[in-house]
Amino acid sequence: MTQNNNTYPELHIRVAWYYYKAEMTQGEIANRLGINRARVIKTLDQCRREGIVSFHVNSPSANCLELEKHVIGIESGAHKVEAIKGALRSGYIHCLITGEKTALSLVKD
Repeated sequence: MTQNNNTYPELHIRVAWYYYKAEMTQGEIANRLGINRARVIKTLDQCRREGIVSFHVNSPSANCLELEKHVIGIESGAHKVEAIKGALRSGYIHCLITGEKTALSLVKD
C-alpha cells in the first residue's frame, strides 16, 4: 500500500535526505541513525518505489537511451554472421530481420 508523503515514517525521509541531499554514504547514515547498512539500503529502495524520491535525467540524449531498448537489426549475408551473433549475444539487437540463408547460418551453431 502506498503511503502519502505526509504520513511516511520520519526514518524514510531522513535516510533519503542524508543520502541524496547531504551526500552521506550508506555507512555514515547507518552510524548516524543507529541502524544497520542493510536497513539503509532497504529504506532507500522503499523511498524510490513509493515516490518519496524520483530521478530525472536532464540531457537531450536521455531519449536515445530509452530508444536503445528497442534496437532492430536488419542485416543479411554470410560475411556478417559472426557480427550478427555478437550483437545478439551482447543484447545490442533485440530483434533481427534477415534472409533465410543468414538465418540458417545463425541457428546451425
